[in-house]
Amino acid sequence: AGSSVVPIDSGPTDAGFAQGTVRVSDTLLGVSGARGGALLLGGRSVDLTASALLADSQGSAPGLGVTLIGSQEVSIRGGLVSSNGAGAAVTIRGGRIRIEDGSSLTSDLFDVGIGGDLLLSGNSVEIVDSDLRRGISGVGRGGHIFVEASGAIDIRGSNIFSETSSSSGGAG
Repeated sequence: AGSSVVPIDSGPTDAGFAQGTVRVSDTLLGVSGARGGALLLGGRSVDLTASALLADSQGSAPGLGVTLIGSQEVSIRGGLVSSNGAGAAVTIRGGRIRIEDGSSLTSDLFDVGIGGDLLLSGNSVEIVDSDLRRGISGVGRGGHIFVEASGAIDIRGSNIFSETSSSSGGAG
């Protein structure tokens, strides 16, 4: 069966996505394995505090990644969002996006293939004292890092980088 994504501008009755608040605190959620699964959290507001979301593909099959969608806000404080492996992306879409307090978003490729992207897209994006990293230490090409907003983008005290440690690939 195929997968579907509900647009962030959907109405409150569309799949219940825009209805409520998703709060994850002091928790590890993981769907890692030979082919990493898909981890999707969506609602009016998504709040991740001191928690880790992992969707790592540990084999050569493409990973399915982590997607966070908050029609009003996505907030990550002191959290880790990681999707590693070929094609394994981290996608965050919402109204206001706040990444802060030492949070880390990573999408790395350790094997062979094309890495996934890191995408933050919202009305406003704020990244404070946090890291966005896209890397490759295998053979292939790393993904890209996209930070886009229809309004303000505010980046302070943070590290945003794409790196490669292989002579056979590109960082993206």
